[in-house]
Amino acid sequence: LPTPDYKSAIADYGQVIAKQPNDPAAYNLRAIANLKLGDFKAAVPDLDKYLSLKPGDSAALLNRGNAYFNLANTLRTSNSKGVPEFEKAAADYATYLNGKPGDSKVLYRRALCLYRQAGDSAKPESMNKAKLQASITAFETAAKASPAEAEANYYLGLAYDNMGMAQDDVREAMFKKAIDAYKKYIATPGVKAEDAAPVKERITLLQDEIG
Repeated sequence: LPTPDYKSAIADYGQVIAKQPNDPAAYNLRAIANLKLGDFKAAVPDLDKYLSLKPGDSAALLNRGNAYFNLANTLRTSNSKGVPEFEKAAADYATYLNGKPGDSKVLYRRALCLYRQAGDSAKPESMNKAKLQASITAFETAAKASPAEAEANYYLGLAYDNMGMAQDDVREAMFKKAIDAYKKYIATPGVKAEDAAPVKERITLLQDEIG
């Protein structure tokens, strides 16, 4: 099959919008074409407009959440660390999940958005504990929804680990939970040995820490 010409499609939808500025389908289709091209920033205004014309559309909420999520990841090395975009993605995912609460992929992505808002995991003492706790709760839900989702268990372990390092009064309890989550991660089929190795080392360090 020929590769879709998304750039031409975007131009065509632009002409439709110029003639029919309240045609929701044209905004939605142009947004999807931009998402296919990886232009997440360009997709957002069209999804905003579409959702103003079709409030609550679950597919558009998911697409906008994904656009913000991917845009945020491209900004993680900037001064903002993509935090505003992670916040917007989390909000769209939360609204989407009101209608589809069992969507494990979206549950995981929302949890990751909350975790990214908590701060720099290399400096757990400076992380926002409320956001970190919110991400723990969200990762717990995501891991339960899809126990075989390796990344959910890894980040759940990491969030527990961070909380233990950040807050002395819960250190031992958090480290024990981190160990359990990390073990689930490395036991998940498909996890590569080179990815599991540093996690195994961290488990050993945590076990030594709690005695």
